Amino acid sequence: MADKLIQFVIHQNSTLKEALLQMTSTHRGILLVVDSDFSLVGVVADGDIRRALLDDVSLSIPITQIMNLNPIVAENEAHARTILNENPFYILVPVIDSDGILTGVLSALNDQKFYKDESLETVESDGSKSEEKKVRFLAIIPARGGSKRIPGKNLSKIGNETLLSLAIKSAAKSEYIDHIAVSTDSKEIADEAKKLGIDVPWMRPEKLSGDKAKTVDVMIHELEMFRKNHNYDPEFIILLEPTAPLRSASLLDKAIEKFLASDADSLVSVNKIRHIYHPEELLVATDKEYLKP
Repeated sequence: MADKLIQFVIHQNSTLKEALLQMTSTHRGILLVVDSDFSLVGVVADGDIRRALLDDVSLSIPITQIMNLNPIVAENEAHARTILNENPFYILVPVIDSDGILTGVLSALNDQKFYKDESLETVESDGSKSEEKKVRFLAIIPARGGSKRIPGKNLSKIGNETLLSLAIKSAAKSEYIDHIAVSTDSKEIADEAKKLGIDVPWMRPEKLSGDKAKTVDVMIHELEMFRKNHNYDPEFIILLEPTAPLRSASLLDKAIEKFLASDADSLVSVNKIRHIYHPEELLVATDKEYLKP
């Protein structure tokens, strides 16, 4: 996430509390507020949050009530650098296109580093359009709405975070994951994903949403929809189940690096059994850290 635009972005449906938590986790003193189309609708700075807290407002209010509706914006990276050079007290300058879509941000920190939306088509210096940057690592988060043992499981909270948000944030902070897809049949879960900057352009079909649906079939469906909309397949697929809330971005990246350095065709995280009870599935370690049923 250190090199990605998403660290600066928050959805307009987010609350003051969610903005405060994101600022704390990303160490950014300002957030760019966008709608579901990634249009820039405002900016929230740490000063806006401090003033709101001093006024005793509720942490549950939407950030649209405290954001700056008229932020300084640039039309391209060069324009943003000019603005920063002329205004050394600015923290960052967002870059938007002619339709108001956020395409990048120039940060005054780290020697004026420019963070661009690499999912968008770019224009070369000669005016021709370059090919869209392809997704190498696609993370799929399966999160159906139904659950018999724990109703509403994927929106259950640990502290102030839902299981879904913990999965999304760990993927967003990864240095390798290019795109995050949430597979769900639930509008509530889709809305929660959108609050965290992840759009859900298609819903999971009913036949893959029951108790007997297999995760592998869900992943195949998500990959088929990705292929249909982007006309190519990602190079690698990563399954991130929300029911592993202690999984960190650093663990993800270490796993990816370990996989890339090996000649294996897949990698799975496991725990050694330290009790007499067997889980639903059991694997045995062989030499060279390979596993077999």
